[in-house]
Amino acid sequence: MNDRMGPPPIPAMAPETNESLTRSMIDQESESRAISDSLKTLWVYIGSQFLISFALSLVLGFFMGFFLSVFLPYTGDSIYEVTTNVVLLGATAASAIAAIAYGRKAFGIQIEKTEFSPVKNWMDYIRKTCMCYSLTVPLLVLVSGISLVLELLFGLYIPEAGNVNYSFGGELVYFITAVIAAPILEEIVFRGLIFKALKKYSLSFAMVFSALCFGLLHMNLFQGIPVFAMGILLAYFYHQSNTLCLPIGIHMINNLISVLASASLGAISTVLSFAPIVLCLIGFYFLSQEWSSIRSCFENSVPAKPLWNITAHKVSFWLLVALFGIMSIVVILFPGTI
Repeated sequence: MNDRMGPPPIPAMAPETNESLTRSMIDQESESRAISDSLKTLWVYIGSQFLISFALSLVLGFFMGFFLSVFLPYTGDSIYEVTTNVVLLGATAASAIAAIAYGRKAFGIQIEKTEFSPVKNWMDYIRKTCMCYSLTVPLLVLVSGISLVLELLFGLYIPEAGNVNYSFGGELVYFITAVIAAPILEEIVFRGLIFKALKKYSLSFAMVFSALCFGLLHMNLFQGIPVFAMGILLAYFYHQSNTLCLPIGIHMINNLISVLASASLGAISTVLSFAPIVLCLIGFYFLSQEWSSIRSCFENSVPAKPLWNITAHKVSFWLLVALFGIMSIVVILFPGTI
């Protein structure tokens, strides 16, 4: 009598294996949700910026034009300049506040008062600003080289920073926007929320991804590249200091130098236009001293590859990249539109 033997039974998995697999699945879901929330926060930021800019332009254009035309001619200010910069200030502030509100709810993060503790040594602001310039200035030179090649080969013009030439009212509103509002609000969004929410999964991923989001926000390849590099260092400074005051202060100093260098201030603007080069050279020295600590953040971090794999499967991420590319092309083909 031939008894046919059935297939051998599948051995039961050890309880530890089941537990580790369950924990791994939970971790992946948590990581995926954190990345999605980061991308949604950026979408809220960019989307509300476009919508609010459009709405404010309509309001100021149709309803406030009369009042501006009555009062501004006596001060010599241009209606267009002031209106444009008021729209910029309003859109910058409102969209960032919307992103902060969404991000706090999505991540469940409370921004404590201790995170705004001042840095004890004020020289840290100068030293670390120089470090940022040591990365951004070479990249700006690279961007200028690309601009020259495109202009010579294809006749395409890449807009570069030049004199603002605003009247007093326009310059004042622009100063408030670029030097005060934008650094505070952007650092809260990208370092205080996105970086903070992601660093528990992988410090290296959080540093690079939050900086990538920071670059994508600018919707311009030729600004986004230097801003991306700066964002990595700002995340590192925040991680080391545990206070947002340090990246906010560095961001403010960077924007202040850019605004004053591009303003119509005669010899002052001329001198400040060379400041980034000087700060860059000094920054190479400080960066060399800090390099081992920065490198250890990447070497000792949890591997970032699984999180990048998750990011690569996010449609919202690639839509952001596509929008960024489209807007970069628009800036090249139609200078002055953004």
